[in-house]
Amino acid sequence: MSSTPPSIGDNQVQGLSFFDQGMPLEPQTDGQPYSQVEDLDPSGSDTCLPGGNADTQGVSRSRLVLAASNGHTDVVKQLLDEGASVHERDPELGKAIQAATLSGHTDTMRLLCEAGASVDDDYPDGNTILHWAVTYRDPELVIFLVELGAPVLKPNDANETPLTKAIDAQSEEIVAGLLEHGADAEVSGDEPLRPLFRAVAYGHLSIIKTLVRHGWELDSKDQNGGTTLCVAVSFGHYHVVRYLLDSGLALEDTTEGMTALHHAAKCGDRDITYLLIEKGANIEAVDGDELRTPFYLAIEYGNPLVAEYLLAKGANMAARNSSGYCALHLAASIERYLDMVDFLLKHGADMEDVAADGLTALGIAAAKGHTKTLKLLLDSGANVDSHGGVSSTALHAAAGRGQLEVVQVLLDGGADIELARNTERPYTALGVAASSGRLDVVKLLLERGANLAARQNQDGFTLLHIACRDDMIEVVKLLLEKGAQVDVLDNDGWTPLHVAARNDNDAIIRLLMEYWADPYITCDDNLTPLAYAVRHDQRLAVKALVECGADCNIGSPGEFTALSLAARHGYSGTLELLIELGANIELLDARGESPLITAANYGHLKTAEILLQKGAHVNWEDYDGWTPLAIAARRGYGELVRLLLERGADQSIKKKQGASCSFSVIHRAICVGHVDVVRQLSDATDGQKPPMDTLGRSPLCFAVSHGRHAVVKLLLERESYQASLQDIYGSTPLGIAIRIGYESVARLLFNATKPSLDAGDLLGRRRYWI
Repeated sequence: MSSTPPSIGDNQVQGLSFFDQGMPLEPQTDGQPYSQVEDLDPSGSDTCLPGGNADTQGVSRSRLVLAASNGHTDVVKQLLDEGASVHERDPELGKAIQAATLSGHTDTMRLLCEAGASVDDDYPDGNTILHWAVTYRDPELVIFLVELGAPVLKPNDANETPLTKAIDAQSEEIVAGLLEHGADAEVSGDEPLRPLFRAVAYGHLSIIKTLVRHGWELDSKDQNGGTTLCVAVSFGHYHVVRYLLDSGLALEDTTEGMTALHHAAKCGDRDITYLLIEKGANIEAVDGDELRTPFYLAIEYGNPLVAEYLLAKGANMAARNSSGYCALHLAASIERYLDMVDFLLKHGADMEDVAADGLTALGIAAAKGHTKTLKLLLDSGANVDSHGGVSSTALHAAAGRGQLEVVQVLLDGGADIELARNTERPYTALGVAASSGRLDVVKLLLERGANLAARQNQDGFTLLHIACRDDMIEVVKLLLEKGAQVDVLDNDGWTPLHVAARNDNDAIIRLLMEYWADPYITCDDNLTPLAYAVRHDQRLAVKALVECGADCNIGSPGEFTALSLAARHGYSGTLELLIELGANIELLDARGESPLITAANYGHLKTAEILLQKGAHVNWEDYDGWTPLAIAARRGYGELVRLLLERGADQSIKKKQGASCSFSVIHRAICVGHVDVVRQLSDATDGQKPPMDTLGRSPLCFAVSHGRHAVVKLLLERESYQASLQDIYGSTPLGIAIRIGYESVARLLFNATKPSLDAGDLLGRRRYWI
């Protein structure tokens, strides 16, 4: 049996963290022992007398403590006999008992304790004198100290009691002695399982049995759910495993989701594996959420002998883990597991089994760049073009990950270079390599005859489209050098230039334009590349296109100018850039809208402000007679109305409505009930005659006829004189409200004007009658 604690390493299980800290198992001493009392004075003075202190370079040192520290038991006895106090302290070493203990001088420790030294002092790291005595493996000293009152149950800073330290020291005699002197109380303490699990980890069967006799239960689980059986298996203690099984422990109990058989397979312990299976262990048990069987773990940890035995007992080699990998997939993914792949193939593993990621073992090896594994699988008959009807072939996987050597091996092995993936993006190997920016692989595939013009997906993308979309400029350059068609269209009419514009990749745009890409081709949405860039606020693309020759005014032919598109979406930065590049701020779109009118239509204040600063005509009318102010007022854009008024917008311009009527701006705002806008427009005409519509209706009269109570109230407060103004039919606002039946508006007007009910209109009709 080893005298030092085993290293947990890869076999560490939950609950065994108690090995992380500990004290040295051998005494730590420095220097040589002194032969005489006088030698305790480093100065060499012969004037030192027994007892008292020695002066060492101006520091008063205790002779007793120095003697104890060096293990001079006879000197210590002499000093004590001559009156030295067992409790005296040294400025550097503390008490004599502490010095002797830390230096490992057990005889001196015993002498000092007999002389009355304290056995209850704390030492470094919270250890007591009993911890140190246990570490020195001196059973007689341990019992002696216990009988003197040393605390048996007191833990150190690492929460280790003397009993757990005795188990670390693997001293059965000390363990038994401590248990007989009160340490068995730990069975009901804060960490009752620590001693038992330590003993199991060390494989000290006699100590385990001793603990069991004193109340510890073998079927206990630690705070993390670990079992003694799994711990014993993990440390390879066959005799302890057999003892635990003979004691009736359940094979199905788990630690971290793994049964004892999982641990045996993981550790590669054949003897324990045989024993567990003989006792009835379930060879198809899975380890919790990861779903690994013992056979899978044997392969994962490179234990073929255990794996072979499990196969002989009927283990399913095709069982999958939670990631959808079987053992062959796993082995193919690890370069150093070539032997495990060979083992599995010789035992009949299915090379065409498809993993959850859509790859066979050949595809997995290809993706990882494991050339030797790849060749082994091919030599063993793996289908070079297999994708199991699910996803990618090995060639796709290797091309996408830039595995140049693997691609060469696969092509030499007959891989179909034009075979498309069975995915949402059914690329050929060339498409996969281009999308991933694998320039060397693209070159190799082209050299081996890959079709440069092949459509790569259901959208009709070519390699050039893909490389532009994925910002692979070096691939774009290579494809153009190899003769790729620069203006090829996809199914939606997109050219590679459209794709680059959408991605805001100015470098690729300039490269395409160098190869004479046409900037005026429109896609099915009637957008040029410039219009597409503007629509998506891609300023780098806009600048590159215009600087390379695209007309900065052409956006969507027959619909929008480039500037109108920017104004429509409120892209003020792009708008400014287009103006700087020479765009015409007064150029009308197909509906006769100037960019300012478009900005007003969509309420983009910042955009409108820039256009006005650049000199846009504030009163321009579209083909329907709408001015920017009329549009902003109608839509209720208060801040925009204020801006336009400040810049001189004329609100008296009337928009014709039908064949017989036209309205001013304020009438439009009243019509839709925008009170704040009406207030601003009213403020702008303060003191002036209110504008009338074709029927002679003032703003107040118009508000009444539309039942706009809030607007009526506002106008009465600001321009009450309008209450007396009549339309061309002689009707006053009150008369109109009464005639239409707007009771609340009528009351508001009546209370504000206090009219005579005897007065009549132009036809002589009295208001109350009306």
